[in-house]
Amino acid sequence: MAADILVTGATGKLGRVLMEELRERGLAARGMSRSAPGMVRADLVSGEGLAAALGGVGLVIHAATDGRRDVVAARRLLSALGADQRLLYVSIVGVDRVPLPYYRQKLAVEGLVRDRGGSIFRATQFHDLIFMIARGLARLPVVPYPAFDFQPVDTRDVARRLGAVAAALGSGAAPV
Repeated sequence: MAADILVTGATGKLGRVLMEELRERGLAARGMSRSAPGMVRADLVSGEGLAAALGGVGLVIHAATDGRRDVVAARRLLSALGADQRLLYVSIVGVDRVPLPYYRQKLAVEGLVRDRGGSIFRATQFHDLIFMIARGLARLPVVPYPAFDFQPVDTRDVARRLGAVAAALGSGAAPV
């Protein structure tokens, strides 16, 4: 199996921090983006550049998301993966219980990943998302109370854990 790690969504909130974490651990990681300089260029929806991006990769950490086309992107990625390439999908705690469209997309992708034999890493929402929501709600005359709880996590903590999982997967020491 190839040793390199490819991170989809490498320019996102988690992806940027995860790339730093993987490099600090001495892991051979490259980020994927549709257009960002210094990244492998590929598009998960169209598939353009995807085969080249996956070349020499043993593990893909799929952290890309947009909430509208996640299922399409995941199908494209899964169909492009070779038999010897592992997939670790970043999802959200509670996707099976919270009735939001974005969570439903994530849950559907989890099903595709499981069917392919990939691994799923669920984390709670990040602090900055909760802050953004609270800031927006603060402008309202009455603040609605959500029907579900939040237990946010620091993005760096998630990146550290993903880095440890990636290192273990690369060594063959531990399944996810």
